[in-house]
Amino acid sequence: MAEKTLKREMAAVYTVSIQGFKRTEDQLARLKDAIKRLRATDYTTLTSTTIAAQLGSSDIFVTKMDDLEGRVQGATVRAMDYAMKRGKEYQTYALVNAVTPTGLSGYGKNPAGRRGPGRDDTGTMIDAIRTNVEVARLADGDQITGWHGWSIEERENYFRRQEQGTRHITPANSLGVAIVPTTEDLKRELGKMKR
Repeated sequence: MAEKTLKREMAAVYTVSIQGFKRTEDQLARLKDAIKRLRATDYTTLTSTTIAAQLGSSDIFVTKMDDLEGRVQGATVRAMDYAMKRGKEYQTYALVNAVTPTGLSGYGKNPAGRRGPGRDDTGTMIDAIRTNVEVARLADGDQITGWHGWSIEERENYFRRQEQGTRHITPANSLGVAIVPTTEDLKRELGKMKR
């Protein structure tokens, strides 16, 4: 069943995994246990409070870790969303510029119809390009997945012929054209997190 679904997909998919937080959280849990044992030791009869207790957290280290994980995930989602939108732009550019003999022969003859000599006849195929970003929490970390292309539900029958070509139709290959620059955009956006 899954193979049939994958064969019908017409989208480029990108995934970023955020790992290491689970291991750090485990180490913080051990540290928290050690701190708890230290706090249980009665060194004086005076009452003392911790900064973490004042902040409403069980431990300041855990608070900082949660904040860091949230910032990394948020920045990764924003980078993925930006890259997917750029992927849609690259696909659009490729489709508009995928000139066909039919497009050339019909261009200019039907001003109410064809928008150009490329695959932009009615705009339906280009307007149907979608993007999406999803976050999955896994046991060993977070996984952020984004895609651009056509969903099965919204795709017209002719999209595959236009995109992949036939014996008589040169492929537009907009997904293939978009993958490299989209990947570079994603890498560049993720690289900004180091700064």
